[in-house]
Amino acid sequence: MVETFVLKNNDLLGGKIPTSVGKLTKLRRLGIYQSSLLGSIPSELYLATNLMYVNLQSNRLTGSLSSDIGTLGSVETLALMNNSLHGNVPFKGLAFGKLKFLGLSYNNFSGPILPVVGQYADLQFLDLEHNMLSGVIPATLGNATNLKSINLGMNNITGTIPSSLGQLQGLEYLSMPHNSLHGPLPKEVSQMDSLMTINFDLNELSGSLSDFSSLRSLQNLILSQNVLTGTVPDAILQLKKLGKFVG
Repeated sequence: MVETFVLKNNDLLGGKIPTSVGKLTKLRRLGIYQSSLLGSIPSELYLATNLMYVNLQSNRLTGSLSSDIGTLGSVETLALMNNSLHGNVPFKGLAFGKLKFLGLSYNNFSGPILPVVGQYADLQFLDLEHNMLSGVIPATLGNATNLKSINLGMNNITGTIPSSLGQLQGLEYLSMPHNSLHGPLPKEVSQMDSLMTINFDLNELSGSLSDFSSLRSLQNLILSQNVLTGTVPDAILQLKKLGKFVG
């Protein structure tokens, strides 16, 4: 029985994901990417319950992502970036324990990020950039303590940056530019010594900058086009690994 099915960099213009994929009960890796696929994700895909890797990025897929995605409880990688998928993200359906990589960037997803994301115990990479997501960043996101990368840039997210993100002590990349976030940058974030990139460009953050001396790994700090006040702390200029500061 087929366990791996991968097609990359093909021109399948007009092609669709075959419904027969649901009959491949032993299938573990499905990758059809950069191949001009059209149409929606067929419901039959959710019958392939042994899937661990699903990569359909960089096609022309449309339609919504069904809550039936929850039947794929063994999936560790779900990569659907660079398509034209829309509707609400089925965050509740995705709350299965093994998901490590969730890539939904550059689609047309809308609606809020639900608090259930805090239950994604194994999640390491969360990429929701360039959609139409709205609402606030749930404080529960700080409970997903295995996160290494969060990218929520270019959405319609409002509210403040939750201080609970300071619980993500393994986080290396924190990027939320081009939103409508306001309020201060929490001091808890400025104490996360694993962070290598902080990007809150083009928001409405206010207040003064905290002491950044704990950010020993920081390489990129991008805070331009906000309404921050005060002076740049000396501690920022003394960070040995900092290569880019845009304030």
